[in-house]
Amino acid sequence: MSVEISYDGTLLNESNNNINDKDFNIFEFSTKVGKGKVLPLIGNYIFTKYNFNEFMDSKKFRTWCEKISDGYINSNYYHNCLHAADISQTCHIYFQVGLVNDKIVLNTKSICALFLSCICHDFKHPGFNNNYLIETKHPLSLKYNDISVLENMHISETFNLINSDTNCNILENLDNSEYKIFRKQMISCVLNTDMANHSNSLNFMKKILKEDYAKTEDDNQNYMNLLIHSADISNPTKKFDIYLKWAKLVVEEFYYQGDKEKELGLKCSCDRNKVSLYKSQLGFIDFIITPFYGEFVKVFQKLNYLFNNVENNRKKIKEMEDEDNKNKN
Repeated sequence: MSVEISYDGTLLNESNNNINDKDFNIFEFSTKVGKGKVLPLIGNYIFTKYNFNEFMDSKKFRTWCEKISDGYINSNYYHNCLHAADISQTCHIYFQVGLVNDKIVLNTKSICALFLSCICHDFKHPGFNNNYLIETKHPLSLKYNDISVLENMHISETFNLINSDTNCNILENLDNSEYKIFRKQMISCVLNTDMANHSNSLNFMKKILKEDYAKTEDDNQNYMNLLIHSADISNPTKKFDIYLKWAKLVVEEFYYQGDKEKELGLKCSCDRNKVSLYKSQLGFIDFIITPFYGEFVKVFQKLNYLFNNVENNRKKIKEMEDEDNKNKN
């Protein structure tokens, strides 16, 4: 049975579901409070923790967060409100455990723009990727000219909610100049979650790790983009039981898209009869996660445990694949 929603932080401070724990189990927390309540609870905890009430109305933020959560399509296997809550908590851990503010200096408004981007980054996600929308000539693809289709939609719909619903106008206390900066930061963060832009964050890390690198005025935004993108692809950096649950959900969503592509006579991007969970995850870890987090933990050395988890998870997935192949033979 789910519990009544409470915004006093109690539910997220208990020893068995502490949001400040790097091994926080969002699935267990979801079972306890109800899936639809996870994002508003985590969002409000972050709101309080980082003092966003300095410039933002707490009641309107709660209403906004609840409507964002309701706007996620929770029948999606992976891209639903729980994923949004997870990357918000992950980014919180980067600040709490990784001490990100030792590396970069973000003011309260910039930190808020980053966390709001985490919360809304997949708002109204239909459960299909950009390529599917482009190949099917989906109205969203036509609207956004095949360019970061989903990401443009997520942030556009978010600002539409903010500006069309008085009860969700969380940015009303910003002056025009502040609003433009805040909006620009959020747009950049959300657009950077498009995997087509993955190399931007990877190249940024390689650049700032060079001994002769000189800081630029773009650094803060690039760091914000890096943090949200890294949180968005962080599943293989979690404890194995949590990682495996996410892996099963993401591959099932890909399988569902593959089924639809077959029905429409399109090239199948993920055939459930040919692409195993093991194969998809080993490829993801080897070609995306390992190179990326190898650099990430050099930038944020206190987060080195993330890379250790990646190596451990790859080993266990490979062992599962070997055992499965053995049983088939």
